[in-house]
Amino acid sequence: MDKVKKLLSNVEISGTIVVTAGLLIGAILSYALQYVMGNGKLITLSEYGLFTALLSLSNILTIPYIAFGKSIVMLTSELKAEEKFDILTNLFWKFNLILFFIGILVFILLVFLRSYISVFLNISNSNMIIYFASFIALSLAGLLPAAYLQGLLRFKAFSFFTILSAALRLLFLGFGIGGAYLGMGISAVVSFIASLFLLKKNFVAYKKQDLRSYYSKFYSIGFASLLISAGLILLNNLDVVLVKHYFSEVDTGIYSALVTVGKVLLFGTATVGIVMFPIISGLYTKGEDYSKKFNTLFIIQIVLVVFGTAFFYFFPSFITNLLFKNFTASIIYLPRFSIFMGLYVLVEFMILFLLAINKLKVYILLICATFIQSFLIVLFHRNIFQIINVNIIVSLVLFLLILLYHFIYIRPAHYRK
Repeated sequence: MDKVKKLLSNVEISGTIVVTAGLLIGAILSYALQYVMGNGKLITLSEYGLFTALLSLSNILTIPYIAFGKSIVMLTSELKAEEKFDILTNLFWKFNLILFFIGILVFILLVFLRSYISVFLNISNSNMIIYFASFIALSLAGLLPAAYLQGLLRFKAFSFFTILSAALRLLFLGFGIGGAYLGMGISAVVSFIASLFLLKKNFVAYKKQDLRSYYSKFYSIGFASLLISAGLILLNNLDVVLVKHYFSEVDTGIYSALVTVGKVLLFGTATVGIVMFPIISGLYTKGEDYSKKFNTLFIIQIVLVVFGTAFFYFFPSFITNLLFKNFTASIIYLPRFSIFMGLYVLVEFMILFLLAINKLKVYILLICATFIQSFLIVLFHRNIFQIINVNIIVSLVLFLLILLYHFIYIRPAHYRK
């Protein structure tokens, strides 16, 4: 019993358990929406393909959001380590004001470009993009609270915030694709209001301060973080958009179901990186040894990926029928696709680690990988297996190159200190 208590007192172990539980519950609630829609109760198979293609497009369009969030996590963990909670509070409200105006500009831009987007994605009703634009703009509301809770190592509150955001989306079941996207945007706004109560214990009164040095630090992190986020998001979403462009509506729906099921593995195993990122960033900022923490978390990540991938590889029928009974055509692809998801999780973990210790030039590898991925898919898209094979090859080579970079340059330099 004492050993269990000692194990759970370890922030890497307890944080991983809490975040994994929170994200899995959040994923289950998110999949409830997709389950009802994907099983033909609300929309057709081709419409589900459109829903998932727009979801992947949103991931690509919100790359700057993700980069912003990662930069905020790093800045928050640094300020927490320095106990500058007055500056943290001040920056929270300043950044939210900036995000508000960015949301308005994003909405106007997407509405203006709705005809072009509809043509590329073969969407007959361009007004659908208006609902989609509302989601992209409103989703900014949930960005800062999530980043702050992660950077402050408030893993229980972070998990609660994730679950709440996902649960609120279920209120908009039955309103079609447009209603689903508008509902996801509204849920982000409501979650933001709830997050103010979660963050209250970390916020303090502040006076008028000169924040220029912190803005400079944020922007210095931001550019590399933007490119890194771009690489990670494109590596995991560009294939869906290209499939929507090249394949039939039915095949797009099958691939969308495959991606949706496969990302259960992603959500279930990538939580280690969420815990690792602020911990390593904080230790690096204070000049403390981070190698033991990293080694522990890396082993946890490997174990989760191996067991998770094996489960998806050997039991594809069980998993697919559990989530999408009408999409049995995707079962044949799931074993191979799970290998790609497992490799992607490992790539993301190592990238986040390098970002946490300020090794920002790794974006060069990522951007090159995404260009190669898109080029190969353009050349080889005869069937779904070819798309998956391209994803596996690119992610495997990328992971091996990052490991090589770590063991040749990063690890020796750290131990020489």
